[in-house]
Amino acid sequence: MPITATLSQSQTLHTSNFEIGVTLDMAIQALPKSIISLRTIAENGRDGVDFTVSGSDRTWNLNFTIPSEKEGTFEILIDGSVTPVGSSTPDSVMSNALVVVYDTTVNVSATIGPVTADSYKEDGVIAIPVTVVENVIISKNAFPITHVSGDNLSGVAYALYGENATYELVFKVPENKSGRFRISAEGDALKTNGVWDNVIATPVEVAYSTVEPELVDHRVVRTGGRIDVILQYGIDCTLNDPVTEFGDGAQFADFLDYAGTNLSPPNFYRKADNDYPDIPLPAELPEADWISDATLTTADATIYLLRWESVAESVEFNVTIKPGFVRGPVS
Repeated sequence: MPITATLSQSQTLHTSNFEIGVTLDMAIQALPKSIISLRTIAENGRDGVDFTVSGSDRTWNLNFTIPSEKEGTFEILIDGSVTPVGSSTPDSVMSNALVVVYDTTVNVSATIGPVTADSYKEDGVIAIPVTVVENVIISKNAFPITHVSGDNLSGVAYALYGENATYELVFKVPENKSGRFRISAEGDALKTNGVWDNVIATPVEVAYSTVEPELVDHRVVRTGGRIDVILQYGIDCTLNDPVTEFGDGAQFADFLDYAGTNLSPPNFYRKADNDYPDIPLPAELPEADWISDATLTTADATIYLLRWESVAESVEFNVTIKPGFVRGPVS
């Protein structure tokens, strides 16, 4: 009659080297390692896993060593021949299949950002992506923010949204605030195997401004079919909506009121010279690439040009600049 072996473990998750108990219904002379098989089930599986056999009679132990900074699942099975105590004739032995889960990692890697123009929304909202290398449950407490420069963080609220490995930190900055803060990783995440591990990520700095500069002066200049709107602000500033592209009327309509017939949004808009320009501005004034600046900072830029290239001369044109078209400098 075959010998039955029962594999057992004292815990369901192993975070360091461990033992698996083997109990037989008959005393045996030896338990050969060669009849004990390991089969990979998930992740790192049996890779780098080793064991030795100890014990006697009916009670034996499999003493496992597992690799560091790894997690995985494998299955153990005993299937072969052993020789009972007091006998010289081998007999077959069979065990239950035991699934073993281990985790020796101590960190969960995450990436904060990148912070791009698309991260800045309307009304002082900033949305920063957070990507984790594996599915976890995590809270915003794992990502504290610290003041770097400018206004203090009083009134800056934020939350973490998402699930599994994809999250987003969403910040709401009060009005008339400007500065920088740093996002770090200093907490734990709950992994799907039930282990809490430290979250590690490279800190990032976020620049922000909800300051609304004062419009000092503006001029509307019409030269034939071309219309230029020139805006002068009292401090350095940037467009409030950096994701606006040339010709995207829906975005511009949020900040401009203009009267006329069949008018489209400006063909382009750009920062002009710091000194108030002569009127009309040179026709060769180029479109600028400043709008793609991921930092959203500007230096010596208080004048903006909005240009319509071709407008029927019969069209009456007036423009009103709404508050919030630009925002103040970041610190």
